[in-house]
Formats: sequence, C-alpha cells, structure tokens
Amino acid sequence: MERDGIVSRTAYAEFPPRVEYELTTLGESLRGTVYALAQWVTDHNDEIETARRRYDTR
Repeated sequence: MERDGIVSRTAYAEFPPRVEYELTTLGESLRGTVYALAQWVTDHNDEIETARRRYDTR
C-alpha cells in the first residue's frame, strides 16, 4: 500500500525497531469506501456464513 501511495511509512533507527504508518490523502479518500464495505459485511454476515457452510460441505 505504501508503493500505491495509500500509506506513508516512517521507520525509526531505535531499538527495539519502531515503524509508524499513516494514511496519505489518497488513502484517506478510501475511508468511506472501506467503511461502507465493512458495514455491508456486517449487514450480510449471516448470509456469508451460510454460503461458506454450503460451499464447504459440497
């Protein structure tokens, strides 16, 4: 995601090693989409679980 410009990564020369990640402006623009997807999964979790069980038993 860093390569795609979605997050920025800052590594610190410390022990133990420390790395921080932050959303870029481009990454922030995905926030609403990701939240909407998470809400869709929450809303349809029972259907997803049913589909998984059906798939796993075939």
